[in-house]
Amino acid sequence: MKNLNTHVFAFCTCFVPLFISATEPYFQEAETEFGKKNYAAAKQLYSDLRDSLRNKEMPKEQQRSLWLSAGEQIVRSLTAMNDNEQAAEEYFLLCQVEPLMTLDTIPLPWFVSLEIKNAGTKPRETTAENIFNPMKTPQSKTESPGAILLAAGILSVSNTPLKQQNGKQRLRQLAASLETEPNPKEKNNLLYQRQQEAALLARIMLWKEQIPMLKTADDLIPLKRLLQRVPEPQRAGAYFLLGNAARQTGQSEESILSWMRVPIQYEYHRPLAAEALRETIAELKKLGRNEQAERLLNY
Repeated sequence: MKNLNTHVFAFCTCFVPLFISATEPYFQEAETEFGKKNYAAAKQLYSDLRDSLRNKEMPKEQQRSLWLSAGEQIVRSLTAMNDNEQAAEEYFLLCQVEPLMTLDTIPLPWFVSLEIKNAGTKPRETTAENIFNPMKTPQSKTESPGAILLAAGILSVSNTPLKQQNGKQRLRQLAASLETEPNPKEKNNLLYQRQQEAALLARIMLWKEQIPMLKTADDLIPLKRLLQRVPEPQRAGAYFLLGNAARQTGQSEESILSWMRVPIQYEYHRPLAAEALRETIAELKKLGRNEQAERLLNY
């Protein structure tokens, strides 16, 4: 745990496009394919980039940074491809190499699709269960806030009641560690920062259970305050849940604005963006704004 309390590898946990593009010519090609929404092609190029590092002569920390950054973009591509299983496995792999992996691209299950509802046990559920079993998991994963959060989130939407109960309990344990205000003494402690980010997202994920009980606009205030503390790249799921919560309290305009933030600002979260669009279209039709709803059908 001693190494986790330092900033030694902080630079490894962030996406560094300028650094990579200067050392890997085809990184820009991968980004171009991603920009064209050719996600499978982008994923393959990122994978080729990562594989090629084995045969390159470079300082170990530079190689490690490149490997992590390419891996993060693989997760992003898989998420855009709606391959949640493989995205989760890749993220767990990143956490094994870097326990303090950024949560910016963590593939959390913010909503339960029909596919998940109708499916049996998924491989990622087995991996998630193993995160909480020290006998089956490398220590680096069991110490990783990102891996713990993802494992808890996956189990919380399991079709198996016992697994679902375990996942929700793990989310509650994470959320309980959230401090009312960030501790200024810990501003240079990367482990503390990752733990607080994980606790924030866990607290917001647990809001799914509270939404049916909301009644007024004032009931949204605690969720909005939590959302403002979440780093901008990690807010996609929070905006989606805020949209659901606003609809529950009769705040149609706010729900529409919150949902639309997802496809506009977090497009690569394609399953979540598509679900947010569906909710927006349904709400617009309910309000009789059919012309706006029709325009969004081709978004």
